[in-house]
Amino acid sequence: MPRMLLKDTAPEPYTALAKADLAVHRGPLQAALQELVKVRASQLNGCEFCIDKHTQRARALGVTEDRISQLRDWTTSLLYSETERAALAYADVVTRLDDVSDELWETLTSRFTDGELGHLVMLVALINAYNRLSVPLRIRPLARAG
Repeated sequence: MPRMLLKDTAPEPYTALAKADLAVHRGPLQAALQELVKVRASQLNGCEFCIDKHTQRARALGVTEDRISQLRDWTTSLLYSETERAALAYADVVTRLDDVSDELWETLTSRFTDGELGHLVMLVALINAYNRLSVPLRIRPLARAG
């Protein structure tokens, strides 16, 4: 049982966060890429709920089990494109609160348009916000039969 449901206790800011998330979702980034980035950041933050939710969404979009399971070691996996690697590298650095190097930023700007990159920046910030809400509130995935 979660400690608190923010949609009930803080409905206005919760709704604002959800609207921002929807705006990013509707943006120019490929849906599968968005889900891979969300799963990766959630892995780093230990957010079981978000890992489960975004893994399920990735599967629904046709992301293979191999690509999902290899996210933990994406840097050595051969299953990700250079564009995906750039996005995952950005997600790792930002989630760990490390410095985004000039080299990484140059890679990002060579792989993404300004609009795509702006949406990636927002995507990573938002999933980290969701993780930082879900983990301390002990929001867990629903149990599924099977």
